[in-house]
Amino acid sequence: MASWLTGSWALPDEIEQPIVCHHEPQLAKVSPDSVMICHIADVLSAAADGEEARAAAGGLAEKAATLGLSARDLSDVVEEIPAEMERASLFINR
Repeated sequence: MASWLTGSWALPDEIEQPIVCHHEPQLAKVSPDSVMICHIADVLSAAADGEEARAAAGGLAEKAATLGLSARDLSDVVEEIPAEMERASLFINR
């Protein structure tokens, strides 16, 4: 579905690949770093709570390392998720 939609919009590959490949970043043909960033963000945002997000971050350490991010960097991101979700809700729940 995403591939069809991005194709019908004629998006450039640099935008299309993160959308289409974020569940399977190894399939990216271009923009692998952008795809990996979207993949990591997708996995972390799907976590139901802080404990689940921390567990997910542990499983992403190797993938994050391909971007030059450490396990500590991921941990810092996980700690910021609740506050960021709160800020986003101010715009979503208007």
